[in-house]
Amino acid sequence: RIMNFHEIHTMEQVRQTYTDMFKSIISLDNSDHTKSLIDKIVSIVPKYHGGEFLSSIQSEMGVRPVLVNGDMHVGNVLIDVESGNLLALIDWQCTHLGVGVEDLHRIALSALTTNQRRESFPLLVEEMYNSLVENLVGADPPYSLDTMLLLSDLIFPFCGIFFAATLTISAEHAMIQENDASITVEEKTRRKAVETDKLIGCLEDIVDFEIKNKKHSDIQKFRDP
Repeated sequence: RIMNFHEIHTMEQVRQTYTDMFKSIISLDNSDHTKSLIDKIVSIVPKYHGGEFLSSIQSEMGVRPVLVNGDMHVGNVLIDVESGNLLALIDWQCTHLGVGVEDLHRIALSALTTNQRRESFPLLVEEMYNSLVENLVGADPPYSLDTMLLLSDLIFPFCGIFFAATLTISAEHAMIQENDASITVEEKTRRKAVETDKLIGCLEDIVDFEIKNKKHSDIQKFRDP
């Protein structure tokens, strides 16, 4: 059986783990804006990563869980250089039962700039849904496109928190690269700008979607007390 993170850690341990990981983000950007975003996000971490978030959303939305990679970023997608075809998806240590659009969020956060992701994501969800329908070869789809779009909104903070936390590894790597004489100053500046853009955009959207999702008062998980 696949174990969820909250099953082997207390809620306080979950909160502390993410708090410690987020500290490294400050090495990329230590502005008051970023610090404020981190404070807000740390307060909601247990809601998404300290309990039965995915299963409760799936139950209320009537969506059957599927196997997801859970760590779908560009480094875990192998592409054939000559043909451009997908060769393999690797690194399945974060595999769990969840919502398929999770992995779409993860690869978009990894591969696209903030503006690209914000502008294109609804279209990517629609493309994913159309692919689902096509592969059903005439069978009725298990849910509508509107349901997939709603699920996409509801689980973004879950995916975004994980992505932002994993950027701590990138932050530490960037600090190592600062002392690498083989990398030009221009390239170091460019890499930091790319990482910072994705990071700040992700943090902003976690907070924005958390607020937006509270409007779904018919869904118990997001109902205001």
